[in-house]
Amino acid sequence: MSSLAVVSPSGGTTVLPIQAHYEAMEGPAAHQPSSSHTTASCGGPGRSFKERCCFSCFHAPRNSSSRCRRIKEWFNRVLYKLQRWWKTHIRACPPLTPVEEGLLGDLTRVASVENSISEESMNSHLIDWWTLVTADVGSAPPELPRDERWKAVGFQSACPSTDLRTGPHALLCMVQAARAYTSEFREMVAVSDGYCLMDFNQFHYPFAATAINVHFMLLHYLGIVDGFSPVTKDAIVASGYERKVFASALALTNGAFEDLFTATCMAVHSHWTRMVADEGATLMDFQESLAFGLNRAASALVKSRPVEDLPSWHRVLVNICISFPPPHTITPPV
Repeated sequence: MSSLAVVSPSGGTTVLPIQAHYEAMEGPAAHQPSSSHTTASCGGPGRSFKERCCFSCFHAPRNSSSRCRRIKEWFNRVLYKLQRWWKTHIRACPPLTPVEEGLLGDLTRVASVENSISEESMNSHLIDWWTLVTADVGSAPPELPRDERWKAVGFQSACPSTDLRTGPHALLCMVQAARAYTSEFREMVAVSDGYCLMDFNQFHYPFAATAINVHFMLLHYLGIVDGFSPVTKDAIVASGYERKVFASALALTNGAFEDLFTATCMAVHSHWTRMVADEGATLMDFQESLAFGLNRAASALVKSRPVEDLPSWHRVLVNICISFPPPHTITPPV
């Protein structure tokens, strides 16, 4: 398996696998980039409108592994629409229970963009995020409110609070998820940013900023918040059936949203690293990975039955990202 040597904030070197997620899905041989393709010909900024249309996967000039992957993604989107139509119009959707309605209402209140927390609490959660996702435990956290090292854990700005435009719940969710799935988040942060100290990292993307977008994208999909989804034209709003499945998981475990958030982040990360390896994609193409993560989450919910136990919820999460960790790491109910 290929590996990436990552320089940590304290100067040490950590070797992390960069193909663990997508090799498990399609095999390592499928992800060797072609030596002859270019970004423009493989989905980069130079591709034409015809290549961007929904059937571009069949005729766009890409290598074989990329073309097969895009055909599979297109098929999964069609399958999701069919399953959604069936569950919505043919099969009766079980109503939400009073408990499930209350839990969705609670999530709506705590995730509101208008909510605020004190500067002291915000700083404390930011330091928690740094501690949880950096490879070297015990490394001194950056200064607040401003330090260039905050970019090393995925923020776009040296002042991380400016990235949190969708409210403090995004940061709370990130910290809780990273606490439950520390190794997964450390690997994603290391691969995506290389702690900003590498000369070149082809897989670079601002992970914390992406996680904030994934958080809002899922809330928008579930009908928890209003506004525009980060994936714009590819945005999906959950049907009543999908909300029922998620609400049943929320009634089972108080960490259901963090679980869904983590699995979607892993799916986005996996898709992005595959797309870079296959096509030499640039950050101009990153919205495709966000849309992929949303489609995986929606497809997993629509094909599932209302959740009855932790193993069935774990199967939903594995359907989002096949490398999701075993069920014993899922947050237990209070």
